[in-house]
Amino acid sequence: MNKNFEKKLQDLKKENLFRQRVLKESGSSSKIIIDGKKYLSFASNDYLGMSNNYELQEALSESCKKNGLGSGSSPLISGYSESHKELECLISEFLGTQSTIIFSSGYQTNVGVIKSISEPTDHILIDKLDHASIVDGTLFSKAKFKRYSHNNISDLNEKVNESDKDIIVCVDSLFSMDGDFAKLNEIQKIKKDKDFYLLVDEAHALGVYGSGGRGLCNEMNIPMNEMVGITGTFGKSFGTFGAFFSGSQDVVNFVLQNSRSYIYSTSLPRPIIDATIKSINIVMKENWRREKLFELIEYFKKLVKKIWIK
Repeated sequence: MNKNFEKKLQDLKKENLFRQRVLKESGSSSKIIIDGKKYLSFASNDYLGMSNNYELQEALSESCKKNGLGSGSSPLISGYSESHKELECLISEFLGTQSTIIFSSGYQTNVGVIKSISEPTDHILIDKLDHASIVDGTLFSKAKFKRYSHNNISDLNEKVNESDKDIIVCVDSLFSMDGDFAKLNEIQKIKKDKDFYLLVDEAHALGVYGSGGRGLCNEMNIPMNEMVGITGTFGKSFGTFGAFFSGSQDVVNFVLQNSRSYIYSTSLPRPIIDATIKSINIVMKENWRREKLFELIEYFKKLVKKIWIK
């Protein structure tokens, strides 16, 4: 069998589509070293600098000494601990939902949730710039799907009205590449006219927007009980690792029963969970972190404008 991988790789290089990893010679910080040179990094998702927080490091270290490093199993075998339950309850309280389950990554979360809550007869509508995990979850679901023009509410409304099936709308609240917001209030208005299931990915908004960092759904006053649920991650504003799905008790339990990416994945290590608990509690209370971030954003914008004018 000859797949001719060498030629395919050469073709990727010719088309400037060949991906290469950059070796970082430093830790997780705003200042990084590559090839012996120091740079100021704008490539990290660690928006609030929590990955270097001393309290998180202490929580992780103490948990590691007490509980060991690995979780040893999937959550439905023996990988579900008191810490996992505590984090799930904390997130539910934080977001005002009934229930939460923890996944190993944001990609696994969206793929697992979308495939679980959809059926082949459903119609799924996704924004043109939704994250790849939403796109892949939609493809794996085997449901019919369409992509509406980015943030184009008229196009979404048209596609909603075209369908006579159960509809699931999946959208990022904050789009990772362009940094713009989904028009959640306008999507909610469409939902009132023709009911559908709404799944919102808050990965890039949690910790930054909303009261205490509760996200854009909170900031835009979108009731949690009007959505099928939200997904989010710990590897961005919270500075750790992992992800979650949060929603009603029945929907979360249904995902738990059906999501293969949840059922067949090893649970996150307990030290990571304990560090995440500490992080969420800090991020909720310390508004100065968000204020500092927005201050830096405005400063960056001013500098870019000056450079652009020149």
